[in-house]
Amino acid sequence: MTLNRFRGMLVRFWRSDSGLSAFLTLLIVSVLVLPPIVTVWGWGEVLEDLAFSLLLLGGIVAASERTRNMLAIAVIIFIALVLHWADRKTASIMLAQWQALFVILSFGMLALVILSQVFRDGPVTYHRIQGAIATYLLLGVAWAGAYKLVALHYPGAFTGAVVNGTALSENWLYFSYATLSTVGYGDIVAVHPIARSLAVMEALVGQLYPAILIARLVSQEVQDRSSRRKE
Repeated sequence: MTLNRFRGMLVRFWRSDSGLSAFLTLLIVSVLVLPPIVTVWGWGEVLEDLAFSLLLLGGIVAASERTRNMLAIAVIIFIALVLHWADRKTASIMLAQWQALFVILSFGMLALVILSQVFRDGPVTYHRIQGAIATYLLLGVAWAGAYKLVALHYPGAFTGAVVNGTALSENWLYFSYATLSTVGYGDIVAVHPIARSLAVMEALVGQLYPAILIARLVSQEVQDRSSRRKE
């Protein structure tokens, strides 16, 4: 098998509906499964970084339908990867701030890429539903980066189970998903105005996204069935 043929197969897979399921699986592993293993047991850091890298690279391939979009996303994701690996080796606050910023940009753009695949023409399959779930999780990661950035820039912006800006990224993921799902356990509290505004916006998105998503998918399925009957 030639390199070009393998690359073509890889691109077709990531842009297919099956690629959405694979992306969701990789996202769950890199964001929800491996981080607590690294934190509690102290191993699996390489696997976590590898899964994170594959996740971002998969997003580049998924955006390859339009060259201009792919190039823009590729540049941002490349910088995010470099900063991610560098942040593992150093304890620089400025580097951590840049890393958080590019996490916001890269995962926000990935959310748009995956959502555009979910809503493209065609029947609503379970792969697309999984892609919609992946978008929901990507939003949580992007907001986690925003919380980390605020905490690094404004020490004391959060109180509770955090240590100012030096808290682990896993804490921000925890707080982000608790806010996105509107669970709000209260062990981490946003006290700075910017932090509170971010939390309010995420809670609103967490409520509105499922409702709008279900309405859009139902409408798309009805339209697709109507088109097939006319044919």
